[in-house]
Amino acid sequence: MSLLKKPQPSESKNPGESKSSTNPRQKKGPTPSRKQQEARNYQGLLGVDKKIAKERAREESRRRYEREQEGLRTGREDLLPYQHRGQARRMTRDFIDSRYSFAEFMLVTMLVLMALSLIAVSILNRQDTELAQKVNTWTLFGSYAVLILGMLDGGIIAGRAHRQCVKRLGLENIPRGLRWYAFTRAIMIRRWRSPKPQVARGKAAKQQQNSR
Repeated sequence: MSLLKKPQPSESKNPGESKSSTNPRQKKGPTPSRKQQEARNYQGLLGVDKKIAKERAREESRRRYEREQEGLRTGREDLLPYQHRGQARRMTRDFIDSRYSFAEFMLVTMLVLMALSLIAVSILNRQDTELAQKVNTWTLFGSYAVLILGMLDGGIIAGRAHRQCVKRLGLENIPRGLRWYAFTRAIMIRRWRSPKPQVARGKAAKQQQNSR
């Protein structure tokens, strides 16, 4: 009789586990709260805003650079960089640009002397070493002489420009560092000066200003 007994069914799995394993819509994690979702959206918008802000800043910087370059080219007061603005600085530039001076040729003269010295020494070293040393010494002294004379001339011109500005505008309207501003422009070749000269060489700056 035991042989005819029906086999007992095996124990079934936990119904809850079976359902969860076969449910295709099972959640992978907890549902984010509204606050968390808003924070994620804000971070996304913030990243976009930063990119747009960087592009705008880059574009504004490029436009500002172009305006300043035009100001340096044309001398327009409203386009010049801040360090070149003001009536005193303009008057100083015109005073220096309207005159010939030894100071503006100082750097070029020194470079020419140094180049000639190198060429002469390289040639004379093959023939007369003693003469080459003398040429080198003379060139060195000449360069120092040009440097000293150029610095003195630049200082004198800067002082004259400063006095003229004080006389016409008053000491209270003179910005700090005007002498140094005038000196650095005086020792620079006219072609390399910035802002570009706006007065003709050899004419009094006062006459040029009155004719504008």
